[in-house]
Amino acid sequence: MLRFELSSLINAPVETVWKFHERSDILQILTPPWQPVEIIRREGGLGVGAISEFRLWIGFIPFVG
Repeated sequence: MLRFELSSLINAPVETVWKFHERSDILQILTPPWQPVEIIRREGGLGVGAISEFRLWIGFIPFVG
């Protein structure tokens, strides 16, 4: 499984940032407009064991993550 990890300092309360990332449309909001993304499945929000499955197209090749 591929894994991407990044850390950032955000000047906002933790609750506000957490709530933002729990939005059902967050992947579409954070994805650049030139990169189409399709949500296949999203379960469990941000909790341990949560699942986010999506499909990105890289040229003509679909990438499911």
